[in-house]
Amino acid sequence: MLLYIGPGISVATVVIVLIVVAIVVASIVIVLWRSIKRFFSKAKKTINGK
Repeated sequence: MLLYIGPGISVATVVIVLIVVAIVVASIVIVLWRSIKRFFSKAKKTINGK
């Protein structure tokens, strides 16, 4: 038999899942942003002849 915990635990679970998803998405965006920024920085140096 399952014990009734209440509606608060489901709300907390949804919030935790959303936070984890936000952290994963932010991490992917940061990694992509740094890679793109580094690529354009190297391309700019190559074009300028440095």
